[in-house]
Amino acid sequence: MASHPVADRDRVVAQVQNWDHRYGSRLAGAAETGWVVRDLQRARSLLLAALPAMVHSLDDPVLPKSTNALEGYFARLKHKYRQHRGLAPPHRIAYFRWYVPLCPR
Repeated sequence: MASHPVADRDRVVAQVQNWDHRYGSRLAGAAETGWVVRDLQRARSLLLAALPAMVHSLDDPVLPKSTNALEGYFARLKHKYRQHRGLAPPHRIAYFRWYVPLCPR
């Protein structure tokens, strides 16, 4: 089954907007002070604030469509780092400062 990113984006945005229309005002005005309600209020706030920026990558031809290259980059970084198990904390920082600029982007 082929993925259609723009249709998926539109569907997710519509689902979030429908959910917020149905439950958002009730959640925002909840008088309860329990941790569940506070967590839901915080999650709603963060999601609504982030929603416009969450879909920009679909329209950017420069951004890769997968995270494979990034995962490979961090796999190499972890592999090299584990070869030097005896690094003291200050030397770890120096290692990362040295290694990260050397890797291709």
